[in-house]
Amino acid sequence: MRSVNFFFFSVSVLLVVLLVQEANGAVFGETKRLIDKTNKKGPYIGVVIPNLFEMNPLLNYPEYKPS
Repeated sequence: MRSVNFFFFSVSVLLVVLLVQEANGAVFGETKRLIDKTNKKGPYIGVVIPNLFEMNPLLNYPEYKPS
């Protein structure tokens, strides 16, 4: 039984390693136009914050200046 489990585990790992593909995203329409417009104005740094618990300290930081 142990060898069967090891075999399935090995095959699973092998499949994951061999079948990894690169993911590319594309943006179309109005969103693409707005991104291009913003990129023409200069380099910007984007901050992705998943919840208010992490966003509030940033907003309260005295040197943070939203644009």
